[in-house]
Amino acid sequence: MYADEGDEVSVFHQVSIERSIVDPTT
Repeated sequence: MYADEGDEVSVFHQVSIERSIVDPTT
């Protein structure tokens, strides 16, 4: 789906940030 692994990492990192904002205790 992703041609560039860097983009995939960025998406995963963004999701991690969003999840940490929703649940900062994680």
